[in-house]
Amino acid sequence: GRTKEQIARQREIENQLRKDKKSFVDEVKLLLLGAGESGKSTIAKQMRLLFLDGFSEREMPIFKEIICFNVIGGMKVLVDQAYRMQYQVQSENQAMSDELRGMSVDLSVLTPERGEGIARLWKDPSIVQTFERRSEFQLEDSVEYFMENVERIAAADYHPTSDDILHVRAK
Repeated sequence: GRTKEQIARQREIENQLRKDKKSFVDEVKLLLLGAGESGKSTIAKQMRLLFLDGFSEREMPIFKEIICFNVIGGMKVLVDQAYRMQYQVQSENQAMSDELRGMSVDLSVLTPERGEGIARLWKDPSIVQTFERRSEFQLEDSVEYFMENVERIAAADYHPTSDDILHVRAK
């Protein structure tokens, strides 16, 4: 026969198997397929916000950094394309335009001052014209959202909102 320890161990294993089976039955797996920028990541983030506990405080600095890259990278694309299209930014925006054109996005920091400069550039007629021609070059869909919110995002005490996280484009 079997010892009391073996019987207890077998019971323990069977109980664990029942628990595992129950959790596996309750688990839902979802495969999202689609072309780039079709919204796969956005749906995954929405599901997390709606049905799970959202995003942790530990994740916020990561989102903040990616959002800042999205802001600076988006405006850098617009400035580069405006230059390519031979549009001239207004003289008060020239220094910020030149700074962005010479900048490596991955080494950049979105300070409140830089945020103000980007906000002014966003309203510059040459950038407005360039944005209107965005179908002629690759620009992230979220650029308009982030430019409309750049001063809030560039604030020293900025904390990403759910909307900000849903608009993030990470590569």
